[in-house]
Amino acid sequence: MDTVINLALTAAWLVLGALLAYSVFDAWRRGERLPFFRMLERHGLSVAQAEEAAGREALAAALRRCELCSDRKACARALAVDWLGRGPLACGPNAEFFEQVKGAEVQHTLARC
Repeated sequence: MDTVINLALTAAWLVLGALLAYSVFDAWRRGERLPFFRMLERHGLSVAQAEEAAGREALAAALRRCELCSDRKACARALAVDWLGRGPLACGPNAEFFEQVKGAEVQHTLARC
């Protein structure tokens, strides 16, 4: 009888350990940044600069498009492959947003000179 109880307790501890490991892994996975923020960095922009250039509503819409995009893995792969920044990076639904923000940022920089 003691053997059955020990096996049941061991199984319970193993299940709890597996649940804890999964929780830690899930929290780590969710902590990854969206490709959107890496795209901003790739274009040399911060979130504040993007908000200033395009406006809060446009930034929120771009974030929403990125979050709901069915091809986020393609953006992540493109960012990983094009780490040298040798050309325009296709960003699917947010390509226009990045062009608008980058253009506004260049105009803003020229206006300050």
